[in-house]
Amino acid sequence: MTEIEAKAQTDLIARIESADGPDRELDALAHLVKFPDTKVMTDNGGYRSERPVQYTPARDLYPIWNGSGSDFADIISAPRYTASIDAALTLVPEGMAFTVARYWCEGEEAPPYYADCIDIELAKRGEDAPVYSAKAETPALALAAAALKARGV
Repeated sequence: MTEIEAKAQTDLIARIESADGPDRELDALAHLVKFPDTKVMTDNGGYRSERPVQYTPARDLYPIWNGSGSDFADIISAPRYTASIDAALTLVPEGMAFTVARYWCEGEEAPPYYADCIDIELAKRGEDAPVYSAKAETPALALAAAALKARGV
């Protein structure tokens, strides 16, 4: 991962943690983190297949996309990671355990939901396993952010 990609993914996590609710643009960007090789058909070959069908990497199209983030998310078939706890769960890397909880600490102004991911095998062996945690306005947002952190973002 290049330094620019790492910064973009760190920015994505910050945007998810600060979001007020579901956001299809964030869904699309999270999908591209999980599936970086996603491609979009950019030329269907014409009416009678006069040309070869052309596919373009979605990550190359997103910066020049003129439509809405919602349209782009639909084109690449991105699940609703920021709206659904079930969809956010698919972002949790294999071998990780997760927790989602309502967060409350008297006198502290923080988002109401907390999520974390931990490598369960390391924890079972008694090794120091890093905990990737996030706080956000909804359970799905918190889990999506924690899962992206666990993916090495």
